[in-house]
Amino acid sequence: ESLEIYVPIAQRLGINFFKGEIEDAAFPYVYPDKYNEFRLISEVEINKRQKQVESMIAKMTKALQGEELKDYNLKGRAKKYYSLYKKLKQKDLTLEQVYDLVALRIITKTIDECYYALSLVHKNFEPIKDRMKDYITKPKSNGYQSIHTAVKDPDSGQIFEVQIRTIEMNEQAEYGVAAHWAYKNQSKILAVNSSLIQTISNG
Repeated sequence: ESLEIYVPIAQRLGINFFKGEIEDAAFPYVYPDKYNEFRLISEVEINKRQKQVESMIAKMTKALQGEELKDYNLKGRAKKYYSLYKKLKQKDLTLEQVYDLVALRIITKTIDECYYALSLVHKNFEPIKDRMKDYITKPKSNGYQSIHTAVKDPDSGQIFEVQIRTIEMNEQAEYGVAAHWAYKNQSKILAVNSSLIQTISNG
């Protein structure tokens, strides 16, 4: 019920924060055998990538040093288990072929800074051909906006996805149509989310 009803609603509204939490909460109950096997396999690769991303963040921080980019936030995030499971199954990929298993996210204040950050990223790291997508100019149907690109770490050779968006776009991506309300009610969001996940977990 959670995957068939709540997830499509959250996706339609662009509420990725809830969508990811609901999927991961339901995964072990809907597909217990697949979940246990998949988590063991994916955790090894995620942990390996996490160490690489820490090194990549240091390099990216140095690359983003520019006069026009003074105030930004840079962080790494691991892909949710169920989202990763679906991607592997639908596209017939191996874990090694998933570039956004652990992705870097650059959050700026303005749209101009997004494109300036992109120019710095491509200047300092080798961009992967045909991997750049501009969802700022052409947003997704649910309103999602961001720049996605993929670059290669010159030391490890590992390919990383880099997402670049403004603070407002990030809130929209996480909370969708509820973004404005969510920004002013962070504690309420966490309480509602905790209650919903508990309900799903209890069946």
